[in-house]
Amino acid sequence: VMAREPHFRVGTSDAWRPSLLLLWEADEADLLVDVSAHVDAKLDALLAHESQWGPTMEIAGADDGAGRERFRRRVLERLATWGRQAGVAHAEAFKLIDAL
Repeated sequence: VMAREPHFRVGTSDAWRPSLLLLWEADEADLLVDVSAHVDAKLDALLAHESQWGPTMEIAGADDGAGRERFRRRVLERLATWGRQAGVAHAEAFKLIDAL
């Protein structure tokens, strides 16, 4: 609420305004970030959210490991594709918006 309504609480500072935004999964990415050193941590973090397995990761609730492996391969393939464009092993792609 504070970001939207800076006078919500008396005695607080002004709402913080970002100087830029990075959009993930944008239609047109223009910023590639090397994430090669963080791929395992990223995959582990994503797979830790079991409530998202079915709706967003296409992993069955009673997964025997095959669904998780397919998901890992899809993510790694996407990161490697962006990595090739960036000249690194793995990259994330973002749309940079700096005219706020």
